[in-house]
Order: sequence, then structure tokens, then C-alpha cells
Amino acid sequence: MNILTILYVIIFIILAGYTTGEYFLYAKSYSIIKKIALSYALGFGFIGIQMFILSILGIKWNYGIILTPWLIFICYFFLRNHKYSYHNLNILNKIKLFSRIEKLLLILLVSLLIFVGIESVLRPVQAWDGWDNWVFRANVFYLNKGIDNYYFSYTTDSYPLIIPLTTSLGYMSLGSIDDRSILLFYYFFYFALGLLFYSSIRNFADRKTALLFSVLLLSCQNLIRHGGRFEAGQADLAVGFYIFACVIVLLDYLKIKSTRLLLLLTVLLSIATQIKNDAIPFVLLSTCFVVYKILKEKKYKKLFYLIPLPLVILGWELFKKFNNLHPNFLFRNGIEFHIERFPIVVFNFFKEFGNIQNWNIIWIVFLFCIVIYRKHLGTYILVPIFLFFQLLFYVLIFLLLPQDPVTQINAISNKLLLHVVPLAAFTITIVAVKVFKK
Repeated sequence: MNILTILYVIIFIILAGYTTGEYFLYAKSYSIIKKIALSYALGFGFIGIQMFILSILGIKWNYGIILTPWLIFICYFFLRNHKYSYHNLNILNKIKLFSRIEKLLLILLVSLLIFVGIESVLRPVQAWDGWDNWVFRANVFYLNKGIDNYYFSYTTDSYPLIIPLTTSLGYMSLGSIDDRSILLFYYFFYFALGLLFYSSIRNFADRKTALLFSVLLLSCQNLIRHGGRFEAGQADLAVGFYIFACVIVLLDYLKIKSTRLLLLLTVLLSIATQIKNDAIPFVLLSTCFVVYKILKEKKYKKLFYLIPLPLVILGWELFKKFNNLHPNFLFRNGIEFHIERFPIVVFNFFKEFGNIQNWNIIWIVFLFCIVIYRKHLGTYILVPIFLFFQLLFYVLIFLLLPQDPVTQINAISNKLLLHVVPLAAFTITIVAVKVFKK
């Protein structure tokens, strides 16, 4: 019963994101699959920010205060669009048109999604980081019916709060704490990543190719563990999903030049900053790139669509300041630049690239594609550029930390690569499509 209740909450989150996206953000060319994936990202972020604002205003949470505005908007949207077409949802008729190999790949993909979904609710949180940070804070906020500022007296971290805020809504819907069912929120980032990855490939490849590479990505053991097995309950898969979503929307914006997509990109970037600090370097680079393109085109009015991003970041930084949180807990013991560590750090990162148990051969094939076939990427060269910039930032962090880098890298490199592995898989897909077309 608890699982069904959480599923209802997740559906509500998707509806909140979907109606907002349809009304303000989505391009008309977006498929229903892509919209569902992005809707989970939007709804998850919107509700988390809403709960954050309510806490800042000193308003205790309850179901009515949080959900009623969304319920009104969702009802308004569907009543206003009562002639809304649902013919695209006729899935069974479309599947009948699949070839045998496409049906086989679809069965494999659906089996993966079902398997990971079931695994996600078989056991409570196993990973220490999941319990110590993300799930624990959701427990605290649920019991307090808001953000408990006393909590910050007992913590040294400065992680953003959207994930524990939104997942605490699950506890509110249950009326109690259930650390098994709550992991469905984390699983749905795995589910949404599969939908978004597939729908993004369909923009330039056939159905068989999209299904094949979606299966290859989702079958990575590290993705499966974070999506629903022993590493579930951590934020790294969500970071990877938001980074990938932002890159896809950025690529779409560069093609269509739609202000709706520019605003969608800004909203996703804003939410990404509040998922985990690790997303910040990607957000900075992508924002600088967008600003550069706007200035180059001399369409200065478009800069106003970027305003939500600094407002969200400023709001969080002010909150940390007023609650005496360290600006970045990684450097609470000081900063020491150790350039001599560079070969050691790079070597240990490359060791993780070859960890077939975690990644199959995705990273090996990715490096091969970049070295041999990078010219085939064309405008998609932005994808590996964002990937390498993010990894370069992590290398820089390990050069600055006072702790032993090898111990740190061995402990968290699998999480850091999870942030960018969708970009690696997407790069491989682009190269494969273009090479085999020739």
C-alpha cells in the first residue's frame, strides 16, 4: 500500500511538471516520452522549491498548502485543453509495427526498468551517504513539518535541499517514515533517464538504434545500483539526469532558437544547482556558453530569460549565510594546491574508466570514439566538451583537497562518473549512427 501511495505522489509530481511545461516551456516538437521524462525533473524541482519557500516564510507544511495550488493549476490546464489530443498515447498499436528485433530490445528495456524498480523497494537505504545525508534530512524535515534550522547545528555539509524536501512529501503522504518506499523517488530518475535518452536518440536515429543504446546505458551496473539496488538513496543519479537533460535542451535550443526552450533550460539549470553542489561547474559553463551565443546574436532581450538562475543560487547562498553553513564543506579544513598530485589523480580516474564491472565498456568505447571519430560529432561536439570540463573540475578539486586523493578517488570516482556517463553513452550513439550511415 505504501508503494502505491508513493507512486500516486510521483504521478502528481509528473503532472505538475507536465502541465507547467506544456503551458510555458516545451517545444511543440517534443514527443510525449520526452515530456514525461522532463516533467518529472520539473515537478520534482518545483515542489522542492515550493516547500523551501514555505519553510522560509515560517509556514508549517501540510498536504493542503503544498498540493492545492498544483491541483488547481492541473485541473485548469486539462479543463482549458479539454480537446487535448491523446492519440500519441496509443502505445499498443505502435508496438505492433515494431520489427522482431525491436520487440526483443523493447522487452529487454522494459525488463530492466521493472527489475530495477522492484529492487528499489526490496530493502531500506543501504548506502551510508544516502542515509547520512539525503534520506536522514528528509526524515528530519518531515517530522518538523518544515526545514528545522536546529539540524544545521549538527551538520558540516552544505548540500542543497531539494531532494530531501521533495522526498519528505512522500512521508507526508504516508503519514509515517518508510525508508523503503521512499526510494521510488530515486528510482524514477533512472526511469526518466531511460525515457529521455531514448527520445533524444530518436531525433537523429531509427527506433532500433534508440532501443539498443538505451539498453546498453541502463544495463550499466553502477546505474542499476544507484537506480534501485544497494546505492539507491543518493543524489548522484539525479545529478547525472539533470546534466544530461540540460545538455539535450541546450542542443534543442541551438537548433530551434525558441525562447520557451531557453526558459526551460534556465529552469532545469536552476534546479540542478539545488540537487547537489557537483552540478555547479556544468551550470556555470553552460550558462556562459548560452550568454555568449545570445551576445553573439545580439538578441539581448533573451538575457532576461536567464534571471531565474541567479535568483535561485542567491536565495540558497543567503540561506546558508543566515544559518551559518560553511560555503563549501569540502574546504572547511582549508585549501592546499598540490600540482604534484596531477598524474596520480588522472591515473586513478582512468582506472575507473576501465572498471567493466561498473560500466561495461562504455568508457573504453567513448575514449576510442573521441580519439578516432571526434570529427563525426559536428555540432554535437558540445556533449564531450561538457563531459571533459566536468571531469576536469573534479581533478582540480582533488588537487586542492588536503586529504589523500587516492583514498578519495577510490571512494567516490564511481559516483562522479555517474554524473556524466549519459553524455558518454550519447556521444557513442552519435558516432555509431554517423559512422554506420557511411
